[in-house]
Amino acid sequence: MKCNKCGEEVREGQAFCLNCGTALNEVPELNDIEQELADSIDSFFEEEEDVFSLDDSSEAEGTDEKENEFDFDDMEVTHEFSFNELQMAVNARQKEATEALNKKKERMSAEKKKLREAQRKKEKRKKAIRTLIIVLVVLAIVAIGGVIAFQAYQSSQEARGDERSQEYYIKGSKYYESESYAAALREFLTAEEYAVSAKQKEKVKSIIWQTYINIGNREEDIAIVLEELIALNPYELEYYRSLIEIYQSLGKSEKIDELFSSIQDKDIYDTLIAYKSQIPEVNYEDGTYNQALKLELTSIEGSTIYYTLRRDKVPLDPTKQSDVYSGPITIDQEGVWYFKAIAISSGNSVSGVLNRTYTLDFGIPDAPVVAPTRGNYTGLTEISVDSPSNINVYYTIDGDVPTLADTKYEGPFNMEWGNHIYKFAAINEQGYSSEVVSVIYNCSLNQTYEYEDTIELLKQFLVDSMILENKDGTFANGNTAKFSYVSTPIIGDVGFYLIKMQYLTEAGEVITEMDYAVEFDSGAIALLEEQEEGTYEILSVLKDDEGRLTDEDGKIIGN
Repeated sequence: MKCNKCGEEVREGQAFCLNCGTALNEVPELNDIEQELADSIDSFFEEEEDVFSLDDSSEAEGTDEKENEFDFDDMEVTHEFSFNELQMAVNARQKEATEALNKKKERMSAEKKKLREAQRKKEKRKKAIRTLIIVLVVLAIVAIGGVIAFQAYQSSQEARGDERSQEYYIKGSKYYESESYAAALREFLTAEEYAVSAKQKEKVKSIIWQTYINIGNREEDIAIVLEELIALNPYELEYYRSLIEIYQSLGKSEKIDELFSSIQDKDIYDTLIAYKSQIPEVNYEDGTYNQALKLELTSIEGSTIYYTLRRDKVPLDPTKQSDVYSGPITIDQEGVWYFKAIAISSGNSVSGVLNRTYTLDFGIPDAPVVAPTRGNYTGLTEISVDSPSNINVYYTIDGDVPTLADTKYEGPFNMEWGNHIYKFAAINEQGYSSEVVSVIYNCSLNQTYEYEDTIELLKQFLVDSMILENKDGTFANGNTAKFSYVSTPIIGDVGFYLIKMQYLTEAGEVITEMDYAVEFDSGAIALLEEQEEGTYEILSVLKDDEGRLTDEDGKIIGN
């Protein structure tokens, strides 16, 4: 929708054009309203005239004249009442029109006010932005001008300072050339005070460094100058190399480590790596130990480790004259041990000192705990041992006191058949033994034959097999057969007496020997083969009337 006057776009329901102020929906003029009301009144009077006219049909019917008379007084009252109502309607329409006009004017006024306020704020913002831009531009110009002025001033001051510095530098150089190093140093130090640019400072400090070298015994001063030179130029290899050598001569190994951590250039770092040292590392921390220690040391590749070690007394710090580390260092005696170590790099840099204190207290190991307790047992029975101190346990089955040379307990094992005195002891590497634990076991199977009986069974079998000529074990040629007990091995759940038969010459020399095994219960006879110490396997079954040595499938048990 557009304004009829100016063509401005307007919203639906808008009362006035916001551009030119023209009313968009005009309120009817009061004269038009009055004309409309007048037309309504005329229509009303025409209706009233119809009321006054007499109906001709009423006279023909002889209607009473009095009944046909019109009561003008009543009519007048009725007419006055209707006219007042119309007058009130006119007034009401005029009031509504006036109120509508006022409301539209108020809306137009409010919209114009909002428009003017928005326009005012917009102009205010534009003005503020323009002002800010102008201020910023002015400030930028001032700042740039200030920077330029400061740089110019600084350059001027730097130039003047470097000129003065150069004057003293030249004076000092003349003394230096004539080897008057003390006088040269005074001039160079003054030149250092005036030097402003980094280039001039580095130039002056470099000659001061060389002057200190020629004067001699000024390592501390040289170190300070070299540190300052590195700060000015951290990419000059010679500064680092010379400073490291000064630190070495001053014994400041920790300063060398700090210097390496500050090197930014990888090439410089890699070139100087030979100078880098590191405190050795050891595999045991300070503490108290109940076992021997084997100290293993490491450091940077290419370094040589030197150490000192003493018991009950603190040793001196290691030097190149101390023992050289070449492999694990063993400490196996009780006492308080003091250990120190250093590493010297291939570039002759000495590391800090490693200090360790070890207290070795082997003590007496706790006695092992053995299960089961002493007593009589039938069938396969396992023996287990626990060492509270985690020290190795050794044992015997013949009543002797265990030593490091006896059988070492590796895990649960089967109880030997028969009556045996088992003795157990926890023994550490230094030979310290716990209290010996003695346990008597009598282990038996369901057996029909005693040992003597099995000897007779074996002899009879050998005679029947024509291996022996008789049960006495004698031969016509003078040779003899000798039988002796070896052990009572168990294979599966079957127990045997292992019997050794030796075939001897008349002079008692052994011609051959065989190990026979006779089963306790059935008297079955077999040849056994020892797999490892104390462990056997049935090599072949020689006699087994009851099938004790084979399983349901005919396979030899335990194989």
